[in-house]
Amino acid sequence: MAKDRLTVFGRTAHGTLTHQVLRPKLQKWTDWIHLGDGQLSSGPASVMAGDRLTVFARTAHGTLTHKFYDPQQRNGRVGSISREENLLGTVCLDGRR
Repeated sequence: MAKDRLTVFGRTAHGTLTHQVLRPKLQKWTDWIHLGDGQLSSGPASVMAGDRLTVFARTAHGTLTHKFYDPQQRNGRVGSISREENLLGTVCLDGRR
């Protein structure tokens, strides 16, 4: 929950990251908003730290990636979504890639 908004992340049937936002004052969900064209092989997981919302997922190549929203950071505008970045190399779960 950030600034009275609940954000839900998901993976589309095509493997791309998407999200919806609930705006309590309007009592309405936004349409699904896609966050890039990358292919994910896992469902996303998110964490909130202060005002910064970060979402993590495993790519089709097995690498851990993340995007974040930070209203304090200025990437051309306040509260912009970061570009996708790979983290930690390849992620193996249960001996699988």
